[in-house]
Amino acid sequence: MSNWEDLRREASVEYEALEVLGRGLSSVVRRCRHRGNGQEYAVKIIDLLQDESPNNVEIQNEIELLKEFAGVDHVIHLFDVYQTETYAFMVFELMQCELFEFLNKVQRIQEKTVKSVMKQLLLAVNELHSKNIIHRDIKLENVLIDENLDIKLTDFGFALRIHPTEHLRTLCGTPAYMAPEMLQCACDKKTPGYTFEADVWSCGVLLATLLSGSSPFYHRRELIMLRLIMAAKYSFDGPEWDHVQAPAKDLVKKMLVKEPLKRISLQKALAHPWFDEVIEDEPLVDDEAAARRKMLLGKFKTAALVIMATNYLKSLPMSLQNMKKNPYATIRVQQDMDSIAFKIYGHWVKRNTGQDRAALYQQNCHSSKKHR
Repeated sequence: MSNWEDLRREASVEYEALEVLGRGLSSVVRRCRHRGNGQEYAVKIIDLLQDESPNNVEIQNEIELLKEFAGVDHVIHLFDVYQTETYAFMVFELMQCELFEFLNKVQRIQEKTVKSVMKQLLLAVNELHSKNIIHRDIKLENVLIDENLDIKLTDFGFALRIHPTEHLRTLCGTPAYMAPEMLQCACDKKTPGYTFEADVWSCGVLLATLLSGSSPFYHRRELIMLRLIMAAKYSFDGPEWDHVQAPAKDLVKKMLVKEPLKRISLQKALAHPWFDEVIEDEPLVDDEAAARRKMLLGKFKTAALVIMATNYLKSLPMSLQNMKKNPYATIRVQQDMDSIAFKIYGHWVKRNTGQDRAALYQQNCHSSKKHR
């Protein structure tokens, strides 16, 4: 039996594979249980034969970086690694879910909780930068959260150790989180490239998304979205920002500055007054009862749904006449519309982008023409 077969058998002997937790282009993440101590973990299984798979050098780079941060707060802990000719098995600590999935369930997180999550994330990224490592793929999907709302930064596939004065030009990560200077590399060969400040930008996009429930630069047409990012063009005008405090908006402004050298540093961001502000205790998420109510409604028969929906509309602090004119003006309706919009579009929808949440309440359906 070859060494590769020995490793594969050793992995299956040590760990029992359980249900699938998530999938990527060339990988699947499963819950697994250590056969010896019964402890549960998450194992990332990478199919090395896929075209989209990382090569051996990239996998080894990720493994070495993760080992370096073993035991560091707010960075995912890699416990074990097995690699064969066709697969790589990376055993991580088990978290509850991705921050993306968590936000999907609750639509919007209270500002007090956003503050806690962001402080943990900034501390993690600051730890990386202190060792001259740039992450390059900070996004909701790469932040894991547990039942206590403690977070761990994960997925170091694009992470790289660089010289403090070195600039990069390779486009990495997800377009909606890319910094203007990174996107500029694809348009202008003379641009100096990007460095650690690109991670600060990505954190700023994530902060704005947590505060408002939608991406600050989202547009249904990706080209327009990229132009908005390169121009650092966004606003706090929407009703989703009405209940966000000024200090939080100020930090977003300082993180989403177009010029990298004028962008706030991680150290200054962590020292921002917003983190010292005392916010009154409130529920961890907006209207948890409403979220549970939505789940139950889906199980009822159509007749029961109609009756309950009628009673719900009657209980709202606004008339049906006003609801027809501006349904997004009431917080309770906002939350329901955000939930429905996410389920339909698969992302958070901003107003005036061609996919208005309020359009969900229009009586006339719009048909799309198919072109051959």
